This record gives sequence, structure tokens and C-alpha cells, in this order.
Amino acid sequence: ATYTRTLGTVTVTSTTHGLTTGREIEVLSATDPGILSGNFPIRWPSVTFVNANTFTFPTTATGANGNLTYIGNVDVDQLDSDPSIPA
Repeated sequence: ATYTRTLGTVTVTSTTHGLTTGREIEVLSATDPGILSGNFPIRWPSVTFVNANTFTFPTTATGANGNLTYIGNVDVDQLDSDPSIPA
């Protein structure tokens, strides 16, 4: 997937991403490691659906545009309750 970052919003282009507004993703890697002002993996920004190929999520970070790898439609409640998954 590719992303651009402007005015506190990351816009991700990912063909047929299958996400809906309010779903969480896990960002595994990105061209600019500061995309969310944290270390990877980043958990769990909620996304806003734009269209079938685009979604957004908020950020306070600034920096370059580029590529990112993510896991979509994460069930945060299930992961938070599973002791085998590190926080």
C-alpha cells in the first residue's frame, strides 16, 4: 500500500482494502518509521473509509510519503484478551 500524509491525516491507497470506518489496523512497517510517532508494530489506529481503494487514519507525525504494510480488520478486543499475543 502507499500513503501520503498531510494536515494530521494519513491517506492510504490499497486496492480493495475491505475496511470500514471504525475498524482498526496494525501498521507493521512504513517508509517513514515516524508515521505514527511510535515504534512498529503500531497498534491500532481506527480508519475512516473513503472508497474501496482508500482509507485514512489520524496522525500527529509529519514527514515523508511512501509505502506501508498493515494488517486490516484487526479485532482489538480479541487480541487484547489473548495472553499469547504481546502487547
